[in-house]
Order: sequence, then structure tokens, then C-alpha cells
Amino acid sequence: MIVKKLKLSNNRSSSSILKAHPDKKFMFYDDWPHSSELDHLLGERMLVIKTMCLFDKCLVKYRNSLYIFVPSEGSWVFSFSEVGIQYLCTRLDMTNVTVNGAIAIAPYLKYAYKIVDDVKPVPRSICISSYRLKVFDSKGELLLSRVNDLVDCHPRLPLRVKGFCCSPAINSNIIASKIVYEEKCEIYGILLNVLDDDALKVLIWTIGNGLIDPVSNSKLIYFRGDGGDGKTSLIEILESVLDGCIVPLTKDYVCLDKQLDNVDLARAASSRFVSCSEVTTNDGKINEKFWKMMTGGDLIASSFGDVRLRCTVFLASNVIWYKYNAISMKWFTRRTIVLPMKRLDRKATPPKAQYTSIEKSTFLFNCIHYRLVHKSIPITIKYALMTILGSGYTKIERCIQFVECSDFLDCYAAMICISILCLIDCETLVSLVEVMSKELVYKTDSNELFIKNIALTSESYPMGVNYTANVLAKEYMLDPMNEMNKDIELHELSDLEDDNS
Repeated sequence: MIVKKLKLSNNRSSSSILKAHPDKKFMFYDDWPHSSELDHLLGERMLVIKTMCLFDKCLVKYRNSLYIFVPSEGSWVFSFSEVGIQYLCTRLDMTNVTVNGAIAIAPYLKYAYKIVDDVKPVPRSICISSYRLKVFDSKGELLLSRVNDLVDCHPRLPLRVKGFCCSPAINSNIIASKIVYEEKCEIYGILLNVLDDDALKVLIWTIGNGLIDPVSNSKLIYFRGDGGDGKTSLIEILESVLDGCIVPLTKDYVCLDKQLDNVDLARAASSRFVSCSEVTTNDGKINEKFWKMMTGGDLIASSFGDVRLRCTVFLASNVIWYKYNAISMKWFTRRTIVLPMKRLDRKATPPKAQYTSIEKSTFLFNCIHYRLVHKSIPITIKYALMTILGSGYTKIERCIQFVECSDFLDCYAAMICISILCLIDCETLVSLVEVMSKELVYKTDSNELFIKNIALTSESYPMGVNYTANVLAKEYMLDPMNEMNKDIELHELSDLEDDNS
């Protein structure tokens, strides 16, 4: 680009920065795109885009994508979303465009991408109605305060626009000043018809995690159950209470070896959550690209530019994958949690057709409160093993039990049993569990990691595996480096061998 030698500039901030530079005599200032010298070459529509980017500041860059403030929505939306395209076509006087709107506005947004400002770093906050509210702890209370400094908007725009409220979950005219946990929550009772207590805690934590910005550690929840277990009803409840920040996918990408199409990609970029009520696998395998794309936060190349997704995903299915090398890795277990469905009781209270704003707000604030109080996800070892082993989990159901505070020997024997039955190395198994939650493993004095809260059942099935696991566990217990087992005597171990035989 050809630049002129620095002269007096009307841009005070740029001039002051340059004057303060120690090597200013060797510096030049390029006033593009603020200069008006090229405006007559841009055309009317490009000038509208320039005004939106540089003066009104209602077009900004967030996570490497363009977002636009739409007054009718009261919030910021992805520029290539359906709402964003319609609004831009109106602003650019392209009302005759009825189809292929994304193609029509693409050249103008390409120009906008070059000149637009970035959103300032987003603090820990939540979006309610048309406001972004910062969350901070004061004497044990979770308080909320308005955020109005993320975007340098034109003074004639409302102050709330500066908060960059994006995909608000709670649409309410009453804005709370603090987050309070309500014990009585009707939606809890309805969800407990299809989920047990531990699974509900995981779901609540995950929803709260998706509602709090900046979003990190996005999860994919895979609801696994037989026909009639209420999977579809559960997804419908989530779509109802998360109205405004959740979108259903148009197709099942789990069994397809392809990325999201432009329609689903644009919808996901404008939402915090995505769902699909009935997915299946491809002969026991999954679409790893889809997993990484939805939750990883990596840049995705598309026809309308790069997009970065950090969505929480809810999927439901009658089937589950089998364990294979491509998903027996940390990237998969870090993102995925399998939650089993309960058999739906015929006498259970059916879900409502719709919920009041108070019921939704109570549930969502409880989710946010639970996430802020519990830093790590409350996953159990049962759900971790279901996720890692997939369909192979059925092999260990009869010989493994989950016991709180089980001793070291029981845990190690059970871990060896899982390794033998499911053909997975113990070290790999422990490392995958640790990625899901460090609270599910413990470290010995010799810095070895083992899974907690598991033990062999009293059943003799399968006898050979149980016997082998116990013998191998006892051999480890004889390791003199392990201080936990200095008092174990050989005759006690021989008695245990007789019992197992």
C-alpha cells in the first residue's frame, strides 16, 4: 500500500500514539480507511458499510467473525445469520433480494472485515434480555452489574448496545442484581423423570457453563437411551427453557462424514446451544470433524469467511459408538459426556407445552449459580466409563460396581478388569478419565494415577477375569515403593487367592 509521509491528522488518538513513539521520525501514518479521499470510488453501499463500521460502530469483529447490532432483536447477531442478512439487505437498500442473500452481501462484508474494530475482551458475564451483566463475588454473594464498555458505539445509540449482548438466554423485563439459588424449581422435577440425580447435576453445570461468557470448555452431552425413554421430550424441554439461544440442527451430522452446511453453521454461530433429538452412528463410528468443529473453538473456513464456534451440544440417540483409536484420545473425552436415560414412569408428570418466564429464569439462574459455585464438572466415574468405552461398557456392567471411598486394592483390581475386558491399556484409561475430571483419579506416593470409586462385584462373572485382576492387583500391592501397603503380609494375600479360586 502506498502511504504518504505523516502530516497533521484529524485522528487524535493515532497522532498522539505516533508522537509518543521514540522513533517517530522514521514512522508514517496511513489514514486509510478513515480518509475520505477514496470515498467517491466506493459507491453508496460501501459508504453505508463504512459508516456502520467506523462511525456507528454497529458492526464489530468478535471471535474472528463479523457481528451486527439488530435493533429489532435488541442484541448482536452473527452477520450471516438469517436475521443479520435481512437487516443488512434493508440497510443496503437490497430489498429485491429474496434468495441468496448471503451471496449478495458477501462483497460488502468482506470490505467491512478489513476496517472493522474488535470487541474488547469480554469479562465474566451473562446476557439477559438486551443487557450484558458482569458477574462478581462480593462477600459470598454473586452480584450483577451492567457492562457498557465493550464496543465504542456512536453516542446516539442506546448505552446498552456497548455491552455487546449476544444470544441472550433469559428474556425478561425484570433484571436481577444478584444470582440466587432457588430450591423450588419445577423444571428440576420434570427432568428427574428421565435423568437420575447425578446426571441432572452434570446437565445443570453444562447449561450454566454455556450461559457464562467467555465460554470455555464447551461440552457435548450425548443422551443415550432405548426407545420410549423420553429422549425427544428432554430435548424439547431444553429447547423450550433455552429459547433464544438454542437452535436445532437441520440434519444428523454424527453419521455423516462432512462439516456443517452454511445454514447450520450460520445458525450455530448465532447461538450458544445446538440440539438434535435423534442421531445415529456410522457402523459404530462418529463424525470426529463435527465434534471438534462445534466445541473446539477452531476457525472454520466457509463460503462467507472464517467462523469460530464454541457451542454446547445436546444429542440424543438409541445407539452409541464403539471404542476405536480415533476417539480413544483426550480431545474426545475432554469434550464429551454420555448421560444414560431412566426408564420413563407411566405415572410421571408430563412436560408442559410451554413454561412461564419466571420458571425459565429460575431454572437458568440456578444453572448459572451451580456453575459458578462448582468450578469442575460433577461427573461420576460411571458416566466417564460410558463415554470412554461406548458400547463396550456393557462388558463390565456385571463385574464392576461403583463404591464411594473404595480402597486402593479394590480400585486397582477393577481397573485391571476393565483393561482386560475392553482391551484398553490401564495408563490410557486413567489418562482419559483424568481429562474428564481430576477428582475421579488419585495419585500414589510413587506418582502413579489410579481411578477412584470402583471395585469388583461379588459375582463370579467372569471368574477368570476377576481372579486375574485380583492377582495382578496384589502383585502391585507388594511393591515396596508404595507406602500405603507396607503392612500387607504374604499370608493375607494367599488367603485372598484361596477365596477367589
